[in-house]
Amino acid sequence: MSREVCIIGVDCATQPRKTGLARASWSGDQIRLEEARRAHPSEPVADVLCAWMSTPNPVLLCLDAPLGWPAALGQALSGHRAGEGIAEAADAMFHRHTDRVIRARLGKRPLEVGANFIARMALAAVQLLQELRARSGLAFALPQSAGPINESAAIEVYPAALRRLRGWDDRAAVHSGLVATFADPMPNLADVTDDVQDAVLCVLAGADFLRGRAVGPSTDELVLAEREGWIWSADPDPLLSSESGAPRRAS
Repeated sequence: MSREVCIIGVDCATQPRKTGLARASWSGDQIRLEEARRAHPSEPVADVLCAWMSTPNPVLLCLDAPLGWPAALGQALSGHRAGEGIAEAADAMFHRHTDRVIRARLGKRPLEVGANFIARMALAAVQLLQELRARSGLAFALPQSAGPINESAAIEVYPAALRRLRGWDDRAAVHSGLVATFADPMPNLADVTDDVQDAVLCVLAGADFLRGRAVGPSTDELVLAEREGWIWSADPDPLLSSESGAPRRAS
């Protein structure tokens, strides 16, 4: 049996009242959802998560937010002066390599971290991660391959990709799928907000990671993934037809 892991899903936002949170225990044999809620302005997100992390088991923190920016964006702007031209194409400036991989694999394009409001959310996410490191003393390293963990780690996930993978096309389908996935008893998810539901989907993406179903960067992609971040998402084929737990890498 795999070592039990505490999976925490965070649907990131710049404001606590829009931040969805979910916590589950995973043992390899089953996954049990223990709590799903919104954060509140009177209770900082880091306070909630630190309380949830008070466990002897490793914690897998699953964040629905970019944890890096496009390498081309940083390179182009590092020496740029106002009014000068920029040779880089817009797609290279505003999309990361992992965003393009997800679109090619799943037909779902993540939002542009370099071009719209999501940049603020990404900043809030990495600041939250750093605060959790400082308060807990845990490193929360970003792993290079999927599979069971012995030390606490943090990954970037994408709930929209998970919905696409499982064929959950609307809220009713998502709710039915969640009820069928988690062990009983579980919290009532019938009337939760979209951000709380997405936090629960982050947990499921974390379970896919722990089972080795999530596709990691290839050897040639590792350096760029360490710079820009990597979205951990399963492939449709092993999810639908295989229980293999071998780590998977992008081709």
